[in-house]
Amino acid sequence: TDVADMIRANAASWPAVLERDDVRERPDESTWSKLEYAAHVRDVFRIYLYRLGLMLAEHDPLFPNWDQDATAVEERYNEQSPEVVSAELVADAAALADAFDTVADWGRPGRRSDGVSFTIETFAKYFIHDPIHHLWGAYFFVTCAAQAAAHVILQLAPDRPAVRMPEHHAGGFVLQVKQFHLAPQFSVVALGGLFQHGHVCLQ
Repeated sequence: TDVADMIRANAASWPAVLERDDVRERPDESTWSKLEYAAHVRDVFRIYLYRLGLMLAEHDPLFPNWDQDATAVEERYNEQSPEVVSAELVADAAALADAFDTVADWGRPGRRSDGVSFTIETFAKYFIHDPIHHLWGAYFFVTCAAQAAAHVILQLAPDRPAVRMPEHHAGGFVLQVKQFHLAPQFSVVALGGLFQHGHVCLQ
């Protein structure tokens, strides 16, 4: 299914994020680190696998409440092992994707604890936003500083030379092109120095 493919593609992008040296660093006091985002996404996969199971086994089940912020604190997301989180995220994503592949009746209902009702179809559409949104955040936090620096360099350069990409090493210069595949049919290309950093930072 489309949602299963999107889950698998999303999960495949997280291990590289979790290998970064700054994986525990927070951009500011109110923003999670890359590790915290990844641990949250892992738990989202787990929670939605459980909820999907309820919808497949019962008629219009009521989902237990899940306090995401409390879980992040209680489970000490930022103290967890990046290697363990990476492996668990990929495994939990695979289990959820496989479960979506088994769905025959996408109209089966379920309810959140606040009373919001879903079918499996609307449940899937609502869910998939979360891991994609957080992967955007994790990737663009990496590129924002580089884009800002590139813009300053372009402004200060005496002759403002044209941006040139070394053929042998596309990532070896601050004015660089990076492509991030966030879903099978969607990618973002960030051109260093061509945009203000605020134009590419999505949260």
